[in-house]
Amino acid sequence: MWWINATSTEQIGTGPAGLATRLCPQWTATACMRERTAWALLWLQWHPGWLLVYDAVEDPADLRHYLGALPNGHHLATSRTATGW
Repeated sequence: MWWINATSTEQIGTGPAGLATRLCPQWTATACMRERTAWALLWLQWHPGWLLVYDAVEDPADLRHYLGALPNGHHLATSRTATGW
């Protein structure tokens, strides 16, 4: 399970980078944010059974890329927005 602050598109984009840091700290010490995010997304594609929690989503469209690219796990989104889902 990994918790992602989803209050903005930028926060959603950097959330997986934190996962990479947790899973592979020795490598991420020298990797940039984009590399860490790409590594985490690849890891999630190869390892089924995970849960990503997107907390406080403002715009559901911000999640479309991740939902389509990561089918082997579970996604849970929380939001204060009542419309657009």
